[in-house]
Amino acid sequence: MSQNRKKLIGWTAFLFLSWHCAAVFIFAFPYQFTPPVLKTAVTWYVSPVFEQTWSLFAPCPVNDGKIEVKYYFEDDSTDWINPLKDQLDMHSRLRFTHHGEFAICYSNMLFYVANDLQIKGLSIYEPFPADSAAAYKTTSSYWLMRQFIYGISDFTFGKYPVRALTKCYYHNIKTEEEGTLLLPEFNWEKE
Repeated sequence: MSQNRKKLIGWTAFLFLSWHCAAVFIFAFPYQFTPPVLKTAVTWYVSPVFEQTWSLFAPCPVNDGKIEVKYYFEDDSTDWINPLKDQLDMHSRLRFTHHGEFAICYSNMLFYVANDLQIKGLSIYEPFPADSAAAYKTTSSYWLMRQFIYGISDFTFGKYPVRALTKCYYHNIKTEEEGTLLLPEFNWEKE
């Protein structure tokens, strides 16, 4: 390769890297300090490949909620309780402990129920229609919730329920809409 050809390739690479760095810098610089003409000039190059939005990270949940369960055992029953209240309180005080796993599981259950109901065309802010119970029992959140409350019963009380009633409270933090869902009864009675 000739010396002139090497210089040409070197200068081309240098100019391209200079343009690339300048374009990314201009694109990333705050709007109030950059002329709109410059932003527009580099957007066609930077945006399709190099732009990152905040949706890259997990979005903030829209719904705040809680789960309450009324357990029925062979010999007794409970009042309506939040089965993980103690673990959620501990997570609030001590963020880097194993209680965070309980908080994630709890939040995921609320999310899965809301997601499956919306897929079925039901609102999480209105009472659960009685004629939709069979359709809900075909969703994955029904089976996850069933296992969740069964396992939490063993964790909390050291025994398994025969049946349980479950309420999910939802509060939309953007629209202030709220509602309570009484899910179909869960049964584990021996056949």
